[in-house]
Amino acid sequence: MNYSEYFNVALLKTLATVDENGIPTACPCGTATMPDDHTIIIGCVGIVRSRENIRKTRKATFMAQKPVDPEYWKQYEETGEKPYPAGYRFYCTFIEETEDETIMKPIYERLKDRVGGRIADKLVSAMKFKVDEIREIAF
Repeated sequence: MNYSEYFNVALLKTLATVDENGIPTACPCGTATMPDDHTIIIGCVGIVRSRENIRKTRKATFMAQKPVDPEYWKQYEETGEKPYPAGYRFYCTFIEETEDETIMKPIYERLKDRVGGRIADKLVSAMKFKVDEIREIAF
């Protein structure tokens, strides 16, 4: 399985973290990319609480999902087989936060293309994670 390929085309990506007291927070994370099966990079745009949690606990979980339509469930009901994985959870350890232009520029350009310059201009840094474990979303 090529997890990075799945991750990069998944339409729904969520970042989940906990603070040092175990209080969770989660947010959409459209800037997340996976250059290989062992690394996730995100652009930091308005994820203040998540960044704070990551800096303190050094842990994060990403969930990447592809939307499933009624045909997916129909096939599952008829065969007991999933036509494709509905999604994966990626358990990660924080490596570094950077403002390196070689990492920031592609994130900025993707943001600008998708949501415009006002949001892209709010990009403050990028965070890099090592993927420790990958689990398929079960149902």
